[in-house]
Amino acid sequence: MLKAASIKGMHGGQRALWRSGVGFLAALMCLTKGVRAGDPQPNLALLRSAVAEVAERAIAEVRASQIVLRPLPPGHEANWLLEQELVRAAQVRGIQLYVPQDSSARSEVGDREDASTLGFAVLGVGIEYRDRQGGLLKHARITRTASVTVHFREVTWDGRLQWSRDFEHQVEDTVPLRLVKRLEEERMAFTHGDLPQVQGLRRVLEPALVLVVTGVVTYLFYAYRSR
Repeated sequence: MLKAASIKGMHGGQRALWRSGVGFLAALMCLTKGVRAGDPQPNLALLRSAVAEVAERAIAEVRASQIVLRPLPPGHEANWLLEQELVRAAQVRGIQLYVPQDSSARSEVGDREDASTLGFAVLGVGIEYRDRQGGLLKHARITRTASVTVHFREVTWDGRLQWSRDFEHQVEDTVPLRLVKRLEEERMAFTHGDLPQVQGLRRVLEPALVLVVTGVVTYLFYAYRSR
């Protein structure tokens, strides 16, 4: 990085060239900025809000004062997220909820008439992107939808089915297109979504604009160094 004293020592043409280069570099960096304070919440946080709604509705249906969670096959990588929100919802309603370390373990509450098992299976959880809006590059926005569907069933300590039901919920907002990949969690596939294909003239203009900006910045950089 050049020191301030070096910049002050430039003649007018060099200063103009330097400022232009800095301006183009700043514009290019805006296209690839990461998530910062004030940016949209990450996909995982949006999914959590949808999962929390489903958990609250399921716990509201529970008839026992004590329940043991039982993940049902085939299992899902988002089970941990649902379990966290079920525990939170149960605490709010004053229901004692147990999460066995082993899904095949014996119920911690034993054979009690006020206890039951709450089985759950995550049928679907994910992010969808659609309906691109706005201009090119950093000004474009896209609709983001977090959706979750979970099957629940409550069974009493003596094996009687109390109820069985699917719950689903969606949360939707719009986010800057340039931030989409930064909002996803690299190691959690269910936080990823497929971007809709760019159509029409925009499909050609955007890559061309990126190439032009990159080319101008590169030219200015080497032009400055050669002086």
